[in-house]
Amino acid sequence: MDADEPPGQAAEAARYAVLRRIGPALRHDLIVNLQAVGMMTDVVAARIDRGLPPLAELQQHLARIQRGTREAIANSLRVATWLVPPEDDSISLRDGVLECLALVRSGLEFRGYAVRAELEETDFQVSSASLRPLVLAALLHLADHERAPGELAVSARLDPGHATLTLARTQTGPGAVREAADTEAPYRRMQTQDVLALARGAHADLRLEDPCIFIRLQRLVPTSPLQIAPV
Repeated sequence: MDADEPPGQAAEAARYAVLRRIGPALRHDLIVNLQAVGMMTDVVAARIDRGLPPLAELQQHLARIQRGTREAIANSLRVATWLVPPEDDSISLRDGVLECLALVRSGLEFRGYAVRAELEETDFQVSSASLRPLVLAALLHLADHERAPGELAVSARLDPGHATLTLARTQTGPGAVREAADTEAPYRRMQTQDVLALARGAHADLRLEDPCIFIRLQRLVPTSPLQIAPV
């Protein structure tokens, strides 16, 4: 990080870099339900053009469209939280990490990395706004600076007031450290400074011991009013 660059600005730049990397996955999640609703609407319109179907059949089609619309709204709101995360929004540690892995799993596997999570069910709550970009940046950092094939594993140790995530890279083939001039990927690689800036912004303790990254997160106690879920 540049010595004259404010810490908050560095974290914001890192968050933007993370969003750029997961953009294709977010775009897929955003439109997949909308495409389904559009196709169901086209089917109903085509049936009506050929003559009004029986009322029971029409009601079934409309019920599917209503379900698909509700799912599309819920999914769109979920995707929106990646762009504008509520500061006091909490999520269980396990669910938050699995949510992150789901967004990058296919891309990492395409690059030759197996992704594995060793996380138990837990009610340990953390800030989703802090967890998401930090875990993704750390995971991408591990993958960006070593050539595949390999394995990326995420595990957690829980204590009363905090949790420690361990992200580990294991080489399973003749990989090689990427050079700074390596331009194979069409995106900016996730740098150590990015991960450190996000950790500072999340008030998390972070330790890098290549090929592992250790993240110590505080338990979050929500203080904002309960939100009404969309119907």
